[in-house]
Amino acid sequence: MATTDDFGDELPTDDKTVGQTGHVEDHNRLSRELAEVQDVVKQIVANTPTIKGSYSSINSLPATGAYGDMYLVGSEANLYSWFTKAPDTTPDWHSVGNLRGEQGPAGAAGTIVGILDFGEVPPVGTAAGSLWWVADETTTVPGPDLTPIVVGTVANCSDATSTTLSLTGGGIVTQAGDIAVMCVVHGSSDAIVCPSGWNDPGLTTAAYYQSVGTTVHARIFTRECTASMGNITVNAKTGTKIAASVMIFRNVTLGANGEVNAINSVSTDTDSLTRAAPTVSPTASSIVCGFWFERVGSGNTAGATVAKPAAFTAGSTAGVTQNTGSGVTSCMGGYDLTANATAGRPSGTQNWVKTGTTSTQLGAFTLALAVA
Repeated sequence: MATTDDFGDELPTDDKTVGQTGHVEDHNRLSRELAEVQDVVKQIVANTPTIKGSYSSINSLPATGAYGDMYLVGSEANLYSWFTKAPDTTPDWHSVGNLRGEQGPAGAAGTIVGILDFGEVPPVGTAAGSLWWVADETTTVPGPDLTPIVVGTVANCSDATSTTLSLTGGGIVTQAGDIAVMCVVHGSSDAIVCPSGWNDPGLTTAAYYQSVGTTVHARIFTRECTASMGNITVNAKTGTKIAASVMIFRNVTLGANGEVNAINSVSTDTDSLTRAAPTVSPTASSIVCGFWFERVGSGNTAGATVAKPAAFTAGSTAGVTQNTGSGVTSCMGGYDLTANATAGRPSGTQNWVKTGTTSTQLGAFTLALAVA
């Protein structure tokens, strides 16, 4: 076996001249020298330090190894290598250090925000500190669950010129892209001011507005929510009673100008405790929701409740009252999360039914929200 001590012992001198004897021998000496170098290089390559695996303890290491063999041992990742350590004359396993450095400073808390396919990278603009699960090469990441859900509903009524819908008080935390639909009603024919950040689709489609003479006016507003959207304040004419109800959904969409997939509305000045929910015919797979609104005349001191249509789940009832004097307005919402494009929803006779003083002006909206 060649060693580095053998290097150069057969190199020809560099003072040869043309025609000098010994040319063939010089070639042979060069060949032998290169063979020795090649042998040493092979030994070096064969003995290149290589981490071959890990064991839980020193006692688990192989009985023997080869020069260059290395293993990680224990939870502290101590590195052991096979070599001869002076004054020993035979090789054995020896610790050569620890791959685990000192504890570094604590980093900022990260937030897992999504799952990526193998080889996929987070989208441009991803916030620092966000964490992503990355699938292995054999795993197919399922698509997002776009089942529509209700994020929350909240309502309120007021004898003042404005009312506030408290999302925070209702424990409602929106995500960016959630869709909110809101009905606002007051005892006047004056236009209701569209809240900042909301769409007013009634500017182009009449079904988003309902009026009964000069005594009640109702409007539907919509919006795409921001993350953790704040409370909502709506305003009416000075001295006018006002009520509002909002429902917020996830995994549904709005069209141009904030319009929903389909809408229908109705109102009347015939005294009644019942108002049939108007039907809509969605053009795409949609959920449906609706609002009941009313105004009652003077002398209303008793309590009131409203029962939603059988097909709906009731939204917040906090917008229903008749205890704030004369000309009181109320509003309440309900929804059906069943997603399909069936014409005539809600199907059959579906009534909003009030218990309390008879409404003097009342109406209802039904909206279809297309599934994302």
